[in-house]
Amino acid sequence: MTNKELLDKYHWLTPSNRFSGKFITDCLEPDGETGYWPGTPEEHPDYNYTWTELDNMPDGWRKAFGLAMCEEINEELKTWPPEMRDQFRIMDIKEKWAALRFYTNFYTENLQKIISKYEIISKYTCIQCGEEAQWITRGWYQPLCTQCAAKYLREIDYDWTEEFIDIDEFYTKGEA
Repeated sequence: MTNKELLDKYHWLTPSNRFSGKFITDCLEPDGETGYWPGTPEEHPDYNYTWTELDNMPDGWRKAFGLAMCEEINEELKTWPPEMRDQFRIMDIKEKWAALRFYTNFYTENLQKIISKYEIISKYTCIQCGEEAQWITRGWYQPLCTQCAAKYLREIDYDWTEEFIDIDEFYTKGEA
């Protein structure tokens, strides 16, 4: 799916200003004062769809469940009043402590259940390729499959046992 197709289906993934709530496409307004960017529309090219809010999600997670998560959120948004749905924005998508963090400007109980579900799934999904994770890196915690962990070790030239924690051990005992 191209970014344009993604934004046509999930308009709320359009990049927005975190403070004003304006979408990046709002710079196209004729008055040049009410858009995302300061200045006139002529000073800024049309949005070219090179980036969406979903691009903040690490590649492996986006591949494994990004679109499914967007579809579930979109179905939830359809139950919201139009004025609330139109103001819905993604505030941040990132990895923290080896798990997905997905922040929005509004929450309902059902939306929080959807986000929590994928936060749990992310803990056991390789952040690089989207396959099942078996390892957690030490230091900057990230879930990795064996193949991506081996690639990581070749890149940094370190010993396996010093750099990784078995994922089950990590989630039952914590870091040793």
